[in-house]
Amino acid sequence: MTDCECRMANDEKPKGIPKKATAKPVAAKPAAAAPPKPPVDDDDDVNPYGVIQESEDELKLARKNKPTFGAVRDKFKRSARGPAAALMVMPSTLLLGQGVLTSLIGLAMLIIGLFPLIFNEAPPSDEEVADTMFWILLGIVAFIWGAIVCFGSYQMSTLGSYSWAFVGAVFGLVPLLAGIFSIITLKDPRVIAGYTEPEAGPNARIEDEAKDKDKEDEDDDEDDEEEEVKPKKRKKKK
Repeated sequence: MTDCECRMANDEKPKGIPKKATAKPVAAKPAAAAPPKPPVDDDDDVNPYGVIQESEDELKLARKNKPTFGAVRDKFKRSARGPAAALMVMPSTLLLGQGVLTSLIGLAMLIIGLFPLIFNEAPPSDEEVADTMFWILLGIVAFIWGAIVCFGSYQMSTLGSYSWAFVGAVFGLVPLLAGIFSIITLKDPRVIAGYTEPEAGPNARIEDEAKDKDKEDEDDDEDDEEEEVKPKKRKKKK
């Protein structure tokens, strides 16, 4: 084949066939951005000071290590004066009211008896003097009677003297019978136990013994110190 024929063959090739396209790499799509958080309004009910809830293991450990005070509470004897004073509140109040009323009645009788003697221009007759003396004596007795009742009520409310409290209750039988309730309450064993207990409490003797023991220990320590100091002084003298 000559050069002319080769050129002609090349010219006869179809020109409409496209060339093969080269595949291009597809770029990855960017990830979607997270939506912005809404702004927190100060007016919203947001509690920044939240309470951290404990786990079950922590709760079990806390229950296990919880201190018990039963041994300390039962070590000392309970006082009987508190329950006794609580029982005596109502009867002592009633007895006090009756005593004050009796004293006021006595004071009124005393004034009634003295009124004719003070505010009478004419000299009183023998009968008037006798009536006046009767009212004066009756008023004095009623006033003293009410004073004894009041004093017994005070001894009941403060758990002072059991004897005076009982005397006040007996005097309270007249005129309004308030002493009956007081006598029944004074016979209660819990009230008697409160009166017999010292004011310092049932554990006063135990505390005194502990103080005495501490004092003896301090004296022993001082004696030991003195014995240690004496040999040192002797060595210095030599």
